[in-house]
Amino acid sequence: MYHMMWSGLTKFIRQAIVAQNKGIELPIFAIVFPIKNQNEIEAGKLTIKNIDKLCPSEVHMSVNQRFINESGGNIQVKESPYVSVFENA
Repeated sequence: MYHMMWSGLTKFIRQAIVAQNKGIELPIFAIVFPIKNQNEIEAGKLTIKNIDKLCPSEVHMSVNQRFINESGGNIQVKESPYVSVFENA
């Protein structure tokens, strides 16, 4: 059951970010958003044939520091141009 839920969530995130060029916030966990427009993929037309045009570096993920703290030290985030950590105000 867990695998099915995670699979559905990742497909939703990919569709929202890549095909619709929109960011998405997963409360307490992270904010994931596209870095640049996906001109080569028409909105809503993400398919197996055109998914190869995408590169993981076209998405930025900003992880909530609270989520990291509450993991009890089990999560380590290596910051890069595509991954960052933020704190709620």
